[in-house]
Amino acid sequence: MSLFFSVEKQSTKQKIVTLVPNNILCSENGVEIPDFALMKDTSQGAGRVDIVFVLDVTGSMSGMIDAVKIISLNLPTALWRGTCCSDSVW
Repeated sequence: MSLFFSVEKQSTKQKIVTLVPNNILCSENGVEIPDFALMKDTSQGAGRVDIVFVLDVTGSMSGMIDAVKIISLNLPTALWRGTCCSDSVW
């Protein structure tokens, strides 16, 4: 399991990036979890995207629009599974 969080100084909203495992108490159902890994997320949002579909719905493109509807409905699942570029999805 992964957990992503950020910590900031309340008065200044400055991010605190020098946390170490001793700064954090992990527990499950009241039982402390002594061994866990604390790593810095260096992705800086990599892999996060906004996707917008703009469609011509004037009627002349109805066959293509039907295909786009199918693709757009399957796209979130394909992205989640990492299969968005396979021929079977398109």
